[in-house]
Amino acid sequence: MKSPIEELIRNTVDEWATPQSKIYADQIDNVPNVMVFCRSEDNSEDFARSADLPNDLNDFWDSFLSADLFIESRYQQGGLKLLSVAESNEATRDFVQNRSTDFQQGDRIIGAFLGDLDCLIARCDSGSKDFGSVIVAIPDGFRHEWFIVGDSLTAFLRQFIANDGRKYWEQ
Repeated sequence: MKSPIEELIRNTVDEWATPQSKIYADQIDNVPNVMVFCRSEDNSEDFARSADLPNDLNDFWDSFLSADLFIESRYQQGGLKLLSVAESNEATRDFVQNRSTDFQQGDRIIGAFLGDLDCLIARCDSGSKDFGSVIVAIPDGFRHEWFIVGDSLTAFLRQFIANDGRKYWEQ
């Protein structure tokens, strides 16, 4: 049986596998349509689930190596890349090194927004009240300016997908 996050991503990838034209309501007339697509790569290796990770992140990495959601097809400048475990480990290490004043115990970089430097963070401190929540970290802001975009990865992805990959939290 598929987990909710696996079903959500597989359905989205099926629907958006072929690039589709997307006109956003706030686009100016002289801006061309954006062609976007989604794809995922199944995880063919055994993934060791961890009690330190929220269940839906465990479920994601148990099913997928990575996923690209609402990627702009011409220049691949927009969209969200959900990282593999190895990519997440590396991105989290870099984040701790480069933004140590913003880092909190349990922060784990799980995604990167293409075309800017925003990153998606899952809170993985099981002893914290915000365990499992998802945050968008902006590169030029302090932690208190970041966006809490979901109480779980699944909740965030549902909203992100419902908005066809728009950064709804910036509206």
